[in-house]
Amino acid sequence: MTTILEEQVPTLKENIIREIRNLSDEYQKNQGLILSEDDLKCHIFRKIYDLIRHYHRMKTHDSNITGSPLHSEIRFYDEEGKLSLVPDITILDPGGMSIKHGMSVRIMDKRLAYGKLPTKGFEFKGKAIIIEIKFEKSRKGISEATIQKIRIDLGKFDRLIERHNRPDEDNNIFGIMVVFNKTNKCNPLFNQLVQDYETNENVKIVYGTGNVIF
Repeated sequence: MTTILEEQVPTLKENIIREIRNLSDEYQKNQGLILSEDDLKCHIFRKIYDLIRHYHRMKTHDSNITGSPLHSEIRFYDEEGKLSLVPDITILDPGGMSIKHGMSVRIMDKRLAYGKLPTKGFEFKGKAIIIEIKFEKSRKGISEATIQKIRIDLGKFDRLIERHNRPDEDNNIFGIMVVFNKTNKCNPLFNQLVQDYETNENVKIVYGTGNVIF
């Protein structure tokens, strides 16, 4: 089954990044638009929903069950097999998702047998775009402490990519780190961090600001 991410990953990534930057422009014109990190997440979710709304009843791996590519706070396995990695937003392939059983397959009594359904209540395989969100509302702007939190989220990307981006499997994770700043003040270390990721093929940092002046 050909799905949205198999067909449109490069275009979809570009469109999501464009919409996030459009949101930054909207924020500068309406500086009371975003008051919290949850606000920012809701606005980004809405913009992505509008991009892919016609895909929101796609066939899943389960017979007669449809699903959506767009989800929030879904869990990924870490290196120890625990469901501890939780991106803010995930866009996945419903065609590789089941809400009835695991996605691993083996032969038992000459029949296909699926693995056990994880405790999170679903499992999926295939390509995914994951998004982490940080909103700095301090009048001092992005500090070293904020940068450390961003690095933790980028580390989450690195761990997921290491687990899933394997040349022998059709599983590819692309990460978008969204950082919005109420002001436009930044510790120089943040600019260096953005530069460090400019050539990274698997992770993109997208910065936005409200340009609020105190």
